[in-house]
Amino acid sequence: MTVCAATHCRKSVPYGHLMCRDHWFAIPAPLRHKIHWNNKPGRKAAFANNIREAIDHIDQAERNFKDVFPSGRDARFPAGHPKGREAGVLPSQSPAFIALPYLGRAS
Repeated sequence: MTVCAATHCRKSVPYGHLMCRDHWFAIPAPLRHKIHWNNKPGRKAAFANNIREAIDHIDQAERNFKDVFPSGRDARFPAGHPKGREAGVLPSQSPAFIALPYLGRAS
C-alpha cells in the first residue's frame, strides 16, 4: 500500500495506483487518459507533467471548496450527511435523512 498523491489526502491506495478513488475521478477524463497513455517507457517527462497537472487540478478544486466552507466542511455533501460534517468533528447524531424500508416494486 501507498498514499494518495493528492496534496492533503492520506488515504491508502494499492501500489500502482496514483490516487484514491475520490480524487482520481475528480480529475477530468481527458487528463486521466493522458496519464494512462504516457505511463510508458520513453514518456517519463510527459507522464510527470500530467501527474503534476492532475495534482494541481485537485489542489485548485479543494481550494475552491475551502473558500465556500472556511470551516473545512466538505462542500460536496449537505450538512446532515456523515461525510459533510465539519473538519475534525464526529457526527453527534444520525444524519438528516432517514432510510425507508424497501416496500417492493412500485406499481
